Amino acid sequence: MLDNNTVNTVARPKHTASMRSSMILIGIRLKVYTGTVTDQEVSDEVNTSKKASSKASRVVKYLLADCPEHRHIILLRQKIANWAKAETYPWDESLRALPIERYPKFMYRWDNELMPIWDAAVGAMAVKWKDIVSNAAFQQGDMFKREDFLTADQLKGRFRARLYKTEIPEGDFREIAVQGIADDLHAHYAKQATGIVNGIVENQMQQLVKVMQSISHCCGYNIKTLDNGTTKISRRKLHEDTIKRALEYCETFKQFNVSGNQELEDTRAALENVLLTYGDIDVLRSSEHARAHIKTEMDSILCKFSFPGANETSASEDEIEE
Repeated sequence: MLDNNTVNTVARPKHTASMRSSMILIGIRLKVYTGTVTDQEVSDEVNTSKKASSKASRVVKYLLADCPEHRHIILLRQKIANWAKAETYPWDESLRALPIERYPKFMYRWDNELMPIWDAAVGAMAVKWKDIVSNAAFQQGDMFKREDFLTADQLKGRFRARLYKTEIPEGDFREIAVQGIADDLHAHYAKQATGIVNGIVENQMQQLVKVMQSISHCCGYNIKTLDNGTTKISRRKLHEDTIKRALEYCETFKQFNVSGNQELEDTRAALENVLLTYGDIDVLRSSEHARAHIKTEMDSILCKFSFPGANETSASEDEIEE
């Protein structure tokens, strides 16, 4: 695996691509209406009944408890956040770095897939808002107050999805360090910039290792002893998306190798060569020989570059009996 000296020197990098030319900074803000409100009247009743001071407790009402439309939007927000995190790399607290090679596909999915789904989910909740409020009246009983609830138009304004884009600022210390501009800032920030670049390369390595382990595992078999003493052997299912994801990594990392790391390139090239030669999903699904061969190739790459897990048999997220 990578050591702590992945970037040997940030003062004189030999690669020509700069961080500023190979990445764009992305910020995503997903605002969801929580549907909570403090009920002072009920709070006073509780405090009085418990012989406590008026400030001893507060009762917070969940206006959207058990609302499937609201739950759907919350899950959608998490799905979008997870997707954005998987496609980008850490930069600072509010922004993440997106490789330029991924930018067109990233924006296409945001504009044409995710945002229409988001808008449709919010719109569906607004359409059903009257029924949602009526259901809340039954759930909250004597605590229900119609004035606690927004109008349908106000509700839509409480859900927002925004994507912000910006170039890496010219003169940013991370860019300066990677480009090797040996000035006063370099001495102060070189160590931190090296850590950021190493972190990106390590993340890329982990993505390659994980997908190779998944392919290797899913080309194997499940062996189970049944209650009657017989042994059941079943093939694990290899999803086409796993092969596609591996090829996408290979294509992206071919262009996006911030530190010019040779181990990353060698691993990427070895994986790409195997997938382009033996990675036809239809052949893998029908041929036991092909499955065994590509598993051997995956394990060979993992062993060659001293990656752990070549022979692991732990369950994979792709594992489904055929």
